[in-house]
Amino acid sequence: MKHKRKILVAFVSTAIVLSVAQVVFSTSFTTAGIDLNALQNEKKSIDKENMILGEDLYTKSSFTTIAQEAETEGFVQDPKSRITLSNTSAVAIAQ
Repeated sequence: MKHKRKILVAFVSTAIVLSVAQVVFSTSFTTAGIDLNALQNEKKSIDKENMILGEDLYTKSSFTTIAQEAETEGFVQDPKSRITLSNTSAVAIAQ
C-alpha cells in the first residue's frame, strides 16, 4: 500500500509541475507573440513612411522641380552664359 501511495504522490506532483510549466511557457509565448506583432506593425509603418519619403525625394530632386524653385528664387536662364567645350582633348595620356 505504501508503494502505491508513493507512486500516486509522484504522479500527482509531476502533473502539477508540468501544469505550472505549461502555464509559464504559454504566458511567455503569448507575451513574445504580442511583442512580435507590435514589431511587425512598426516595420510596416516604417516601410510605408520610407516609401512616401522616397517618392517625395524623387519629386523634389527632379530637374523640373529644381528649375521651378530656381525661377521662384529669382534665377533666370541666360543662354549666353552657357559654357561648352568644342575642342576636346585627352585629359590623361597613356604612358
